[in-house]
This record gives sequence, structure tokens and C-alpha cells, in this order.
Amino acid sequence: MISGCDGLEKQIAIKDEIIPYRLEKETRKSISIIWDRKENIFKYRVPHWISKKEIELFLEKNKEKIYKKFKSYNKKYTKNSKINYLGRKLSLNITKSKKQDYKLDGDILKVYIVQETDDNIKKALHKFYKNRAKVFIPSRLDFHSQKTGIKYSNIRLKNQKTLWGSASSKKNININYRLMMAPVEVIDYVLLHELIHLKIMAHSKKFWEKLKNWVPEMEKHKTWLEQNKYKLII
Repeated sequence: MISGCDGLEKQIAIKDEIIPYRLEKETRKSISIIWDRKENIFKYRVPHWISKKEIELFLEKNKEKIYKKFKSYNKKYTKNSKINYLGRKLSLNITKSKKQDYKLDGDILKVYIVQETDDNIKKALHKFYKNRAKVFIPSRLDFHSQKTGIKYSNIRLKNQKTLWGSASSKKNININYRLMMAPVEVIDYVLLHELIHLKIMAHSKKFWEKLKNWVPEMEKHKTWLEQNKYKLII
């Protein structure tokens, strides 16, 4: 069920959620969906010529995808929430403390925060994933660099919205630290992807052939990232 007037905020009811969205008509050929983190709303960018009926059909066809994205982007953390870490599920244990910190104890991540708010929990989780990535990612990259014989200059960890990794002509590699939420084999796929780019910058046939030599199941990992990217959001 969809409610609202053209040009204003609308809502779509999917399962247990009322999901807000706004239509933005543009000069374009297709519909795209983006999540505006500042406004906590989906923005549907649609062609000027598209009809209301076509929009409704699009929403109906994609409602499961929209629901999953909304649940991920609008994530709320509570005690015993499950979070992803290197292919494992960790239980979140939230404790009030005078100092914000965290401690990994087996399959339990203990988060200590001054005030129990979702923002504070997310800040602690960002700190956890980034600090863990500072050790894990460079060690894996060094391993693959030695294995392939491809050298790199520097590695930087970032929290990019849409990119999992990138490589420059100066042999610098950027990696999204939220990949720490993915299985190790998926992280390895991204690292090897960027290392190969230091030799072949374009996504040419030669690039994919060389990558497949090192990652025979690259299509599987590529598909996993595409299908599970909504799970890799803090």
C-alpha cells in the first residue's frame, strides 16, 4: 500500500514497516533508489515521463529489496543483537560505562558506552571494525602481495558508501573497513581485485582472466557482495 501526494514524502507499507520515500523526477532513463542518511528516507529518482502506475509496479516488484535495505540502513541495536564479523555472528553486549570502549570475548562483543543511544553504539562498532581492520587487512594484503608478486605502496582504510576498494596509478590501495563484516574469502577477493588493478587498471577481459587465475570462485564472491551489501552497514 502506498500513500502520499506527488512531490511530497510518501510511504509504502511492507511487512512490519512503514517506509518513507520521496520521488525526484529527473532527466534519466531508469529508476534508481538511494538512501539519504541525513533525512532517513529513500529517494526514488525517476524519469519525468514515468506514470504513477509504473512507479507502483516498480515498488511492488522491488519491495523485498527495499525492505531489506530499509532494515539495514535504519538499523537499531539492542542487547544481544547479532552483528557480522569475518563470516561469524557476534552477540552484542551493551554496558553503560564512564568510558566508551569495546572488548571481544569469544563470540560476544562487549560494548561500553557512556549513554545507551543508537549513535553511541554505532560509533563504538565503527571503532571496533576499523581497529580490527588495521591489523587484519594489511596482513592479508601482504600475504596476497607476496603470493602474486604484485607490490603496492600504501594501504588506507576508509568508510566509503559504495566502494569496497580502489587502486591508484601510484600503487596505493584503499579498502573499506566495513568489509570486516564479510567472510574472509570475500575480503580476499576484494584485496586481490585491487592488487590486479595495479597491473591492469581497466576491467578488461585480460583483467578478469588474471583475477580468476588467483580467485577461481570470483563470480561467487562478487555475487555475495552484491546480494549481501545491505548487511555490511553499521
